[in-house]
Amino acid sequence: MDNKTKVNWSDLFLDVIWDSIIKLDKLGDKARRTDRLSQRRNKDIMIADRIAEKILIQKIRVNKINAVIISEEIGKKTIKGNGKRFYIVMDPFDGSSLFKRNINLMWYLSIAVYDENKSPIVAYVVNLNDKTIYFSDKGKSFQAVLESRKKLKKTRLLKPSQCVSLKESSIATYMMKPKYLITTIKKFSKILYGTKFIFPNGGPGCVAQVCSGEIEALLVNDEKTMELFSAFPLTVSSGVIVTDLKGNPIGLDENQLRCSALVSANSKIHDEILKKLNSK
Repeated sequence: MDNKTKVNWSDLFLDVIWDSIIKLDKLGDKARRTDRLSQRRNKDIMIADRIAEKILIQKIRVNKINAVIISEEIGKKTIKGNGKRFYIVMDPFDGSSLFKRNINLMWYLSIAVYDENKSPIVAYVVNLNDKTIYFSDKGKSFQAVLESRKKLKKTRLLKPSQCVSLKESSIATYMMKPKYLITTIKKFSKILYGTKFIFPNGGPGCVAQVCSGEIEALLVNDEKTMELFSAFPLTVSSGVIVTDLKGNPIGLDENQLRCSALVSANSKIHDEILKKLNSK
């Protein structure tokens, strides 16, 4: 609950997530069709890509929340409401290329909210395949299984990995599309060849996985802002380290469309990766 505006972000975001899951299940294969708006704009956007966006916008309007929504398909949208302004960053369907091909793997929906100063408040990241949900609340981060609309089970604190050796680490960086594959290998070769395992994905799901200890680090290579910042509050409340690729601190910038970053489970692995990344 945000006391200044009486917005219960937990209830609101869980409603958005559950309604999106229901709508997605109801549509079935129809959700893989091209959205009418994208047809007019000559873009390949599925109906599934816009389900959560539409539900979020409607709930923000109903609750009269003063918000700037930053999302992958709509870009930036301002909704006038009561009280101070909030910034809501959403990745409405990360993994849609896999969904389009009916590959039941790595589908994520993520939402984060920031205050008027762009300081992180909460984030919710849900794996749509198995309904594992990662979320922050009252300065802590948790992992649970979403059983129904607002019922969570198997809730536990997120604990980042304590591994401090790159050669024993699992590192994620997105390489599933051709334009990323070669450039990413060239850019991060010193890191990738020195690690134990490479996970070729990115986005909010991997941010959550660093926070939960499933992987040690995520290299973000010139990706859309919402890929990182729709999950960023999880890193703050779990103690994960996030900087740009030079080691400088970063934060939400509503006008920055893309970003590069390093997300690490602890300072030792973070420093080792930065050192290798910036050595000649």
